[in-house]
Amino acid sequence: MKNKARLFTLVFGALLFAITANSQNASAQTCNGSFTDLSFGTVNLLSSSPHDTSVNYSVTCSGGTEGQQLLVCPNFGAGSGGANGSNAPRYLKAGANELGFNLFTDAGHTTVWGAYNGGGSVPQHTITLGPLGTGSDTGTVYGLIYSGQQSVPTGGYASLFDQAPNAFVAWEEGAPNCAAVAAQNATGFRMNVTATYIPTCTVDVTDMDFGMIMSTTSPRDATATITATCSASSPYAISAGDGMYATGAQQRRLSFGGNFVSYGLYKDVARTQIWGNTLATRQEATGAGSGQNYTIYGRIPAQATPYPGTYTDTVIVTVSF
Repeated sequence: MKNKARLFTLVFGALLFAITANSQNASAQTCNGSFTDLSFGTVNLLSSSPHDTSVNYSVTCSGGTEGQQLLVCPNFGAGSGGANGSNAPRYLKAGANELGFNLFTDAGHTTVWGAYNGGGSVPQHTITLGPLGTGSDTGTVYGLIYSGQQSVPTGGYASLFDQAPNAFVAWEEGAPNCAAVAAQNATGFRMNVTATYIPTCTVDVTDMDFGMIMSTTSPRDATATITATCSASSPYAISAGDGMYATGAQQRRLSFGGNFVSYGLYKDVARTQIWGNTLATRQEATGAGSGQNYTIYGRIPAQATPYPGTYTDTVIVTVSF
């Protein structure tokens, strides 16, 4: 009888150990983040406005028991583009060039999204596991490229958030906040942030007014201003058309009622370098991201005084980039 009782005790102990081990495995949770790449698309940094975009994400937990509550915290570090101080700002990179941006937890772009150890705030997800020991929640990542970066050169900019410490989800049961969760339990995720800045230009031109002329038997001069605003480091060229009444290349004329007055447009104050629309006569420059002014010099050369009237012409100024 003693041998049978001893055998029963050993078997019972083995069963109890097996049940305990299975219970521990059932409560071993794992949480993961699923983040879509965040693309700003094509941006125009000449604009005084910031550029924003957003993407949705989800966090999913499994391997727990029904009713468990997990505090889940998605963390973002500096990213491959680096950051200034505590992620203020982060940078998108194109070679050695940097474009300031940031990730935010809110649509108003007031709270920078960071990591548990600093560099912003971390959004909190409280997930209650269901009957299968699983649960999930969703959220939104808000991105913003800051305004006032007109001097940044064109290019394809990017920053990769890939695995800890740049991108990871941390979780813990019963934690009061994400700072308490830290990275005790963590899984990495991947999100790429991109923006494309292509060469862009705008042009403004003032009118050229020769004023009141009583006689054209001596030359009469006037000027106008061309303002070209082009992307930093982008080459461009400004050309001036022949006008509406030209006779031959750059033989520009002002017109009134079938009467004409010849005039010319020039790149230099001495009026020797014609400003036209050929490779040799256009004005070439490199953009600075801000307005660059050019004086276009006009001259009515000495000629027979025409019939009185208001003489005009329209010249198309074009910026090629």
